[in-house]
Amino acid sequence: MYYIKYLIKSRRKIILLILVSAALSIAVSFILHTKYTANTCFIPVVEGIGMDFGSSTGIGASAGGFLQMLGGMAVTPSDIYNDLITSRAVLVNVIDTFRLDTVIKAKYRDDLILKFSKRIKTKVSVTGFVKVYYTDRNKQRAADVANALVRELDRINKELIMTKGKRTRIFLDKRISEVNKNLKAYEDTLKEFQKRHGVFDIDQEMELYITNSAKIEAKIEEKKIMLNYLLSLYGENSTQVKNMRKQIKAIYEEKEKIWNGKNDPITSRPALKGIPDILYRYLELKRELTIDDELLVLLREEDEKAKILEKKDTPTLQVIYKATPPDRRSWPKRKLIVLVSVFGIVFLYMLYLFVLAGFEKSEELSEIKLMLTKALKHPFSKE
Repeated sequence: MYYIKYLIKSRRKIILLILVSAALSIAVSFILHTKYTANTCFIPVVEGIGMDFGSSTGIGASAGGFLQMLGGMAVTPSDIYNDLITSRAVLVNVIDTFRLDTVIKAKYRDDLILKFSKRIKTKVSVTGFVKVYYTDRNKQRAADVANALVRELDRINKELIMTKGKRTRIFLDKRISEVNKNLKAYEDTLKEFQKRHGVFDIDQEMELYITNSAKIEAKIEEKKIMLNYLLSLYGENSTQVKNMRKQIKAIYEEKEKIWNGKNDPITSRPALKGIPDILYRYLELKRELTIDDELLVLLREEDEKAKILEKKDTPTLQVIYKATPPDRRSWPKRKLIVLVSVFGIVFLYMLYLFVLAGFEKSEELSEIKLMLTKALKHPFSKE
């Protein structure tokens, strides 16, 4: 009660302080620079992105393949785009396009890029939408820069995809040329063999064995070629290389099942023991020829995909809505500034009054205590 009475006693000072602090905060809020925030929204176009032999199909053509390329981590294309849009490659070109060095004052270019990046905010929704916010004193420039960030991100992504497509295409062209040479050599050897010994008539079981085993061997060779490509790009300890090694191991396990006849008996290895050496040699030549033929088909499929990506110039993201000049300012928030200022100043002043009242109360208690002490010592004194 004592403190409440003390506050009531100081009510005029408190009211005056509220009025003065409100007037000052309003004045300050009008002095502060006005800022506007524009925002745009997009969603990644996953199809055709992230071409890499780390995916299950050789070239990532789906969200699942894209995630597998990243090592199976819980990372979505939206998360990647969210990081890329604030990367130096994107920011530098936007700064140069809008001559933001004349707007954002900085002594060094690195400081300019850092200050610019602090004006950008991004948000990824659960459904994969990426929202980009940019704050500027000029409402039109805020909208233009926000849209430019998305356009620049799309341009860089297309260049990366096309560059990677070209690099992959060159690599595959060399491998295809080598396989063609091997295929030609086996064809010539088989022709020469047939001239000397004639054409052999093999049964259906052996034909199936040659076809099925050749397909598996061709798939293994294809994966090994992909593995060498990934090693040249990422190194031994990369997640892409580890994933590819797992795929090769899985194919080898499947091969063992077929070889040992654990699957469909008709696809198992035929009884090759006891056949003449000349027939065995013929089967080996035909099998090697079929392997290279199957391998050539697989590599050409990947090569065609690489060529498509090399020339691909379609958007890598879909803009949901473009940024427009905002009608309302995002800063200063005058109501918030006034409320925070008034409550903050009044709170501090009331805290000061409580402390002051406490001191006064302690002084009064000291005087009362002193009077009681004197009265007890001299109970019959005139005082």
